[in-house]
Amino acid sequence: MDPADPIDIALRVYAEPHVKKRRARRSEEAAPWRPTAVLFLDCETTTDKAQRLNFGFYRYCRIQWSGAVPVLTCAEEGLFHADDLPTRDGEGFACLQAFAAAHSGDTIGRARSIRLRSQDEFLYRVLYMAGYRQRAVLCGFNLPFDLSRLARHAGAARSSRKRGDGDDAPSATYRGGFSFAYWGRERDGKWHDRPSMPRIAINSLDSKRALIGFVPPKGGRWFPGEFLDLRTLSFALTDESHSLASACTAFGVEHGKLRTEHHGSIDRAYLTYARRDVLATSELFVAVITEYLRHPIDLPPSKAFSPAAIGKAYLAAMGVAPILERQPDFPKDVLGIAMQAYVGGRAETRIRKEPVPVRYCDFRSMYPTVCALMGAWPLLTAERIEVRDAIAKVRRLLSGVNPSTVFEPSIWMSLMGFAEIETNDDIIPVRGQYSLRSGWSIGVNPVRPGHRQWISIPDAVASTLLTGSPPKVLRAIVLAPRGRLPGLRSVALGGTIPIDPRTMDFFEAVIERRADVLRSAEKDGAERARLGQFLKTLANATSYGIFAEQNRRQLPERETEKVTVHLPDRTFETTTSAPEDLGRYFFPPIAAVITGAARLMLALLERSVLDAGGTYAMVDTDSMAIVASARGDKGAAIPRLSWAEVDEIRARFRRLSPYDPSSVPDLLKLEEENLDEHGRPRELECFAISAKRYALFVRDTRGDPVIVKASEHGLGHLLDPTGDVGDPKAWMRTTWLWIIRRELGLVATVPKWFASPAIGAVPVSSPTMRRPFAELNRGRTYDETVKPFNFVLAAHVGPFGHPTGVEPERFQLVAPFEKDPAKWLGLEWIDRYSGRQYQVTTSGPVGAIGVARVKSYGDVVTEYRAHKEDKGLGPNGSPCGPEARGLLLRRSVGVRDVKYIGKEANELDERDAGVHHRLDEILSTYDDPKSDHWQELVRSIPTATLTRASGRDRSTIKRWKAGQTRPHARDQRSLGSYLVNRWTP
Repeated sequence: MDPADPIDIALRVYAEPHVKKRRARRSEEAAPWRPTAVLFLDCETTTDKAQRLNFGFYRYCRIQWSGAVPVLTCAEEGLFHADDLPTRDGEGFACLQAFAAAHSGDTIGRARSIRLRSQDEFLYRVLYMAGYRQRAVLCGFNLPFDLSRLARHAGAARSSRKRGDGDDAPSATYRGGFSFAYWGRERDGKWHDRPSMPRIAINSLDSKRALIGFVPPKGGRWFPGEFLDLRTLSFALTDESHSLASACTAFGVEHGKLRTEHHGSIDRAYLTYARRDVLATSELFVAVITEYLRHPIDLPPSKAFSPAAIGKAYLAAMGVAPILERQPDFPKDVLGIAMQAYVGGRAETRIRKEPVPVRYCDFRSMYPTVCALMGAWPLLTAERIEVRDAIAKVRRLLSGVNPSTVFEPSIWMSLMGFAEIETNDDIIPVRGQYSLRSGWSIGVNPVRPGHRQWISIPDAVASTLLTGSPPKVLRAIVLAPRGRLPGLRSVALGGTIPIDPRTMDFFEAVIERRADVLRSAEKDGAERARLGQFLKTLANATSYGIFAEQNRRQLPERETEKVTVHLPDRTFETTTSAPEDLGRYFFPPIAAVITGAARLMLALLERSVLDAGGTYAMVDTDSMAIVASARGDKGAAIPRLSWAEVDEIRARFRRLSPYDPSSVPDLLKLEEENLDEHGRPRELECFAISAKRYALFVRDTRGDPVIVKASEHGLGHLLDPTGDVGDPKAWMRTTWLWIIRRELGLVATVPKWFASPAIGAVPVSSPTMRRPFAELNRGRTYDETVKPFNFVLAAHVGPFGHPTGVEPERFQLVAPFEKDPAKWLGLEWIDRYSGRQYQVTTSGPVGAIGVARVKSYGDVVTEYRAHKEDKGLGPNGSPCGPEARGLLLRRSVGVRDVKYIGKEANELDERDAGVHHRLDEILSTYDDPKSDHWQELVRSIPTATLTRASGRDRSTIKRWKAGQTRPHARDQRSLGSYLVNRWTP
C-alpha cells in the first residue's frame, strides 16, 4: 500500500445488548466469607498427548477462624489413582501402595495417614461428598486442569435458557465452555449421567481466569459450589501471572514447591514431590486468604477474578455506585461519542534500526496521575453528571495552548470532554489499517483535510502542541459533576490505610500511601513489597480498565443476539454472534478521556524534547527513550541531549505532579535500567525495530553489547526452543543479542535452534479449540483423548508454504502437546478448520499435497528484523521498508472508509499464538445500513475477482455493483479476508 493512499480506519462503538444481564446482589449485611472445610487436590499426569491422569494427592481440612485468619486441621490426606493404573502401570501402582503404607501414622500437616483410593472412589466419597453435599471449598492451583483430568466425559456447555432467564442462569453462565461429567456410566457408546448427580461446568475467560460451578441435574436446585483457584486469586492480588512456585515465594509459604527434573513417572521421589505440592497449596491458601480478607470488601475470594474485580469491590465498599446504575438516563449518544474517541495507548518507534544512547524515562502511575489531574474522582462521586455544550470554551482553550500553559495543572481540570473536529493535518490518534496485510493498529498521525471525527479534548490539546495550531472544532461537550453521592464512607485499604472518599482524591491518596508504605520500616520487606504492589495494582485497576470493561461472549454456532449500536448522531439495530456484556462500572467517557490524557502527557514530553533540540528513539504507553548521552551532542546526525538537559525536562514535569513531593518526588522518573549495579548512571543504548519491538543494552569493557531489557512482543507467544527449564525467556534475549550484534557489525553466531520449527502453545480452552482433535479422539476413551485444558502446539505456516488446495485464511495446524523440540516435526499435525492431518517441514517442497512448510525460528527472527513501522515514513519521506533506518517521519494519512468495531483485545493467547488468521473470528464488526461503502468497494473491483472471493454467481455480483443489494455479512467477511490476503489494486 502506497503511504499516500487513503486508509480504512476503525471506530469503537457502544453496542447495547438487548439481553439484559441480571445481577445477583449481595445483601448489605451479607455474612462474611467463613467456610468450614476445604478440599485441596492436585493431579499428576502422563506427559504424552493425552496428559491423562496417573494419580493425585488430596487434603481435606477443617477450618477454624482466628479472626480473619484460617487455621487448618487436616482431617484426611489421601492418594487417588486412575482406575486403569493397576493394569496400565502395575509397577507404578505398586509404588503408590508402598508409599501410602510407608506413611501410615505420618503427622505431616496433622494428617494421621495417607489413604489410597481409586479415581471412582475419590469422585464419589470425597469430591462429591465434600464439594457438593458438605459444601466445602474445592481448591487447587490451575483448577480447570485438575478437574478436567478427573472427569469421565466432557462436552460443550449447552444453552438451555428459557424465556425470562437472565445471564446469571446456570446454563447461560457457562455457555461457550465445557460441561464435565463425573458420576454416571458409558452405555451404547454414549455417556449417561447419574440422575441425581451434578456436572461441573467451566467457562474459560482467559489463561488465568475461569468460571467454575456445579450444574444441577434436571429438576435439581442450583448450588454453584465454591471453587477457588489460587492461581486466579494470586493474580488478582498481585497483577502477576504466578506459577505455584513463584506464588509460594511471593506470599512467604513455609513449605514451598519442590523441584523435579522429570514428570510423568511414578517413583518415591516423584510422589514426595507431588505430595509437597498439595501441602504447599494448603499453606498458600492460608497465606493468600489471610492477605485477601484484610481488604474490607464484600467479594468472596472465589469471585475475585482480577485486580479490577477487587478495585470495583473497593468502590462499592466506599459507596461509589456505578454511574450508569445511578444515572440510567445518561445520554446514549454521548456514550457513542466516547466510544468513538476511545483509543488505547500510544506506541511507536521514531529511530529505527540505529543504536542510539538514551535516557529511559517512565511516567509514575500514568493513569491514576491523569485521573487526579483532571478531577475524575469528583465525577465518580457526583450525584449526577451533566453533559454541557462547550464549543466556545473548547475553542478558547485550544487557542491559548502552548507548552507553558499545558504545564499549568489548572488547565487539566478543563479536559474532561470531547470535540468533533474537521481535520486539516491535525495529529490525532488513528486506529487504522496501515498496510493491506495488517489488522487494526493505533498510530498518532497527521490526518489529511476533510475528515470529521470525535476525539477527546486532551487529544485536541496534544494535536495543538504538536502542530502549533488548534484543530477546527465543530462541536464540543464537557462533563461536569453535580452534587455528591449520599452514603459515601471511609475504608481502610488492606485493612491498614484509611481512605475517606468525601475528603480525599482516591487516586492521589493511593499513590501517595504506596510511596509511604515502600519507605516504611514498620513492616518486613516481603509484606511491604506485597502491600506496595497491591496499592499500585489497585490504583491502576480503578483508574482506567473498569470504565471500558466489555466482555465478549461468543455464542454457539448459528446463534445471534440483537444489539443497538449508538453512534453520535443516530442508532441502528443489528445482530451479532458475539455480544459484548458491559462491566458493572462501564462508563466510556472517563475511559476515553483518561487514555487521551495519557497521550497528551507523552505529547507534552515530545514537545519538550524537541524544543530542547533533541529527539526520542521510541514511545511505549507511558515511557519514552530520549536520545541522550552524558555530555550530549546536538550537532550529530541524530541529536543527543545531555543527561543534565533530560533532568531539566524531568524537573519541569514536577509541576504537574498531583502528589505530595515528600512522598512522590518525581512524576517523570528514570528507570532502573539507566543505573549500574551500584546505582550510578551508565550509558544505556536503545535499538528499536517497530512499535513495542525494542531492546535496551549496555557495552561491556570490550565494547560488546549486553542486554538489560528485551521486548517480548512478537516473540513471547513462541515456546522456548532450547528446553532451558531454568530460564524459559533466555532465548529471547539471545535473539535480541544476535540481532544487535549483526547490526553493529560484530560476529554473530547463529543459534542451532534457528533451524527448529517455530511453535507456540495454547490451551484447549473452548470446544472450538478441541474440535480439530475429533478424529484423533474418535474411538478412544475420555482418558485417552486430547482433553479440555490440555496444552496443544500451534505451527506457523511460512510464505507460500500452504498445501495445495487449502484457503490460507482458513488453515491452521495444531498438534497434541510435546515439550521436546526435536520431536515437533514428526508430530501428527491437524488443520483446526478441516480436521485433516498434514506433515510439516521447514525446508521441504512448496505446495506439496499433504505437506505444509512451516516457519523456523530463523524465519521468525528474519521477519522480526524486517518488521516495518507502517505508521511512519523513512528518513527521506519514502515508505518505511524493511531496511529503512534512522530518524523516521510521521506518516500523513487520508481516510478512505470508516468501520464500526467492537472490543479488540479478545482471545489474546490464541491471537498471539497465531491460531486465528481471520479478524472476524475475534472481532465484531457492525455495519451501518445507511453506509454505502460496500457498493463503492465492489464497483472498484473486477467482477471475476469478486466471484472468486465470495463464491457468488455473476448475477449476484452485478446486483451488488448496481446497488440493488448489499453483500451479506458472511460475504463481507469472505471479501475482506480475500482482498487483504490476495488482491492488490
